[in-house]
Amino acid sequence: MSLWLLAMLACVEPCPTGTALQVDVRTDGRTRWCEAPDGVRDGPSAAFSANGRRVWMGRERRGERDGGWRWWGPTGALVEEGTYRDGAQDGVWWTFAPNGQLLRRGEFVAGEPSGLWESFAPDGAPVARSTWRDEHLVYDETFYPTGVLAEAGWRRDGAREGLWRRWFTSGAAQEAGTFASGEPDGAWRSWYESGQLASERRVAGKVTLGYERRWSPTGEPLPQVASAPSMQGGGFQSAHPVDDLPGAWRFRYDGTPLGEPALIGDDVVVAAGRMVFGLRPEDGHVDWVAEAPAELERSAPQAVGGRAAFVTTGGDAVLVDRRAWQLHDLSVDPLGPWVSDGEAVHFRGREPAPSTWRYDGVALVRAALPADRVAPPPEPTNLPAQLAGGRAMSLGAGLVAVMHRPSELFVLPRSE
Repeated sequence: MSLWLLAMLACVEPCPTGTALQVDVRTDGRTRWCEAPDGVRDGPSAAFSANGRRVWMGRERRGERDGGWRWWGPTGALVEEGTYRDGAQDGVWWTFAPNGQLLRRGEFVAGEPSGLWESFAPDGAPVARSTWRDEHLVYDETFYPTGVLAEAGWRRDGAREGLWRRWFTSGAAQEAGTFASGEPDGAWRSWYESGQLASERRVAGKVTLGYERRWSPTGEPLPQVASAPSMQGGGFQSAHPVDDLPGAWRFRYDGTPLGEPALIGDDVVVAAGRMVFGLRPEDGHVDWVAEAPAELERSAPQAVGGRAAFVTTGGDAVLVDRRAWQLHDLSVDPLGPWVSDGEAVHFRGREPAPSTWRYDGVALVRAALPADRVAPPPEPTNLPAQLAGGRAMSLGAGLVAVMHRPSELFVLPRSE
């Protein structure tokens, strides 16, 4: 009998009573298992290399792996070890480098990862760590070669979900934001390594809404950057000066017809389709952007509790500001900032005559708006020739807005 066969037989358990030893003749008998009379594997099983080294070894019960299993590399070093239960991985599993260093450690329950899983570099430094809440949700952490945490966040079914954070090699915070179904979604912030805030932006899917706010390493505000594809290449222009009109600026948005603007709080608010923009009146820079749940009418918004109130083309009322939008059904009790001295939101544009919504204790009722409550628009006289054909509106605070073309809004100081 050859030496390797003697070594093989010395390394394995005998077959259980009622089973017989079987060998694979294709490997010169180096692969062996125990088999019941009905042909089902049952008992210890093993494989060996040509020089007699172990390749793998474990047990099978009625045709399925059960109990402890081990695998070895070409040098004879153990490379993986774990247990099975009824054919599924179950219990703690280990993976090793050729030098014996632990590379991965984690637990399975009925074939699914569970609890804490850790990965290491050949030198022992941590590489990644995952904490499984269930088979769908896991908290992932990755590390720099120095062992400093580099990135962390949740995954659901493999896709990033919820809050994710990144750090510099020094351990200082670098970036934080949220994901939804694998795509950035929500508020994002970044920092300099010193801890100074570097940027802020709001993301919806793959599109950054509005402008990205930026700061220098010393905290000084930097020019804002339009990030959305629909806001680049001339589709979106803000703080664009108008020739021969000191202090005037022009706003244009991707060809979508603009609604009438209004000065609400500290911002000029204007809508385009479902998008609502809050613009700084002094220079036209975008201060905030929001997206309404439906297409908005092109009538001017009204101030309600410091927010901009619009009407959708479906007749619903929408409150919008830099934080979010809020949809109100005009047939139900309009709570909160909607009610002020018995009057609700004022709108123009849906009917030939100006109108208002009044609260009668149960619902909002449309009624005629008193003439003395309507600010007459300025006549487009003494305006530059290129704007004289537009529709002029008074914004207050010494400003006039001119809708020169459907997608262009000019804001300029009032001409006396």
